[in-house]
Amino acid sequence: MKKKKIILVSALIICFLAGMAGCSKKVSSGNFQENFDLGVKYLKEANYDKAILAFTAVIQIDPKNAEAYKNLAVAYEHTGKPKEAASFLLYAANQNSQPEDIARLSDLIRQITDLPEAATMAQMAYSQTGNPEFISLLFVIKGQEGDFDAISRNIDDMELFDRMKPEYLEDLIQFYIDREDLEGMKQLSLVLNKKETCETAVLSMDMWSAYHEGGHDGVIALLETYYTDEKDMPILKPGEEYYIGGYDANGLRSGYGICFYGPDLKQTSRIYAGNWEKGLRNGTGTAYRSNTYRIQCNWKDDYPEGEVTIFQADKLVYGTLSKGHVATEMNLYYTNGDWYGVHCTPDASKKSGYSFKHYNMDESGTCPCVESHIYCWDCQIKEQEKSDEQGGEE
Repeated sequence: MKKKKIILVSALIICFLAGMAGCSKKVSSGNFQENFDLGVKYLKEANYDKAILAFTAVIQIDPKNAEAYKNLAVAYEHTGKPKEAASFLLYAANQNSQPEDIARLSDLIRQITDLPEAATMAQMAYSQTGNPEFISLLFVIKGQEGDFDAISRNIDDMELFDRMKPEYLEDLIQFYIDREDLEGMKQLSLVLNKKETCETAVLSMDMWSAYHEGGHDGVIALLETYYTDEKDMPILKPGEEYYIGGYDANGLRSGYGICFYGPDLKQTSRIYAGNWEKGLRNGTGTAYRSNTYRIQCNWKDDYPEGEVTIFQADKLVYGTLSKGHVATEMNLYYTNGDWYGVHCTPDASKKSGYSFKHYNMDESGTCPCVESHIYCWDCQIKEQEKSDEQGGEE
């Protein structure tokens, strides 16, 4: 299959070059370097038609010159021909392609209005580069076509080789969100519910539908039913993160959004549903770690700030946080049948303050072991890294 796709790309390029062969002689009959320099000159001057002729001459001299193909892609893109541009850039693509080339190729394929051709290009791009960006792109294109059968088959193929990941569906779901296409999302949900590896995508769509119908309270009510019914929650691998929701003009998360985290990204959050600004959690939101541990509050620059309500061990815990650290006494620690406030280090100095982490206290007051503990919300990993670094230096 891979050889067939490469042959197809080669055939497309041969057709382009054959049509340009006679014209390229009018530019220069010189050597490789002269034609290459001419092409670069014309690109800088935004004379794209002549740049195409010059780089066509270069390829006739050296058919394997990757830079010439990349420059031809630039020229064709500026003349409003994304399919031709993608074809030339694809010819130069391989397993070692740079991230910027992958991003350019993906963008060019997205500009192709003939969706079947765009899908073919995305498949060829994945075959040649192995980059999962093109799997995500293929799902989006099939979503634009409304071809849910193809989406189902592609997922089956990926699952067969244990290559399917939740993030491959992220762009597709975002496509429906941006279009406010709840009907399309429902059809997709019917497909994904039958798959083994799509629990995260299904839950995220259910949560978004709940938000659309009942706001943030609708999302929380849905999650509560998951926990009450003891349904399996999605589990992402370490380092993985899955987000759907709003974005600002700079491509940063903004407005309402839902994010799933791998176990090493946010120590006390597996799911966050709420508001964002400039890519960070800002505004009203709720974070879940488990069915017995979640927090609802306002967020500032990715941390809880001000008055909070924490649900832990079937208890409601009230208090205030400052930059994610406990700032006031909280009714959390249980001893002798009563709940007490416990201690933390709000300034990360480990010398004073309140915490909801330490469990070996006889009563509220200064924790005798405070210097050996880490007491902050969602930044325990960072504190641990500091501790490890200091230990290594010693």
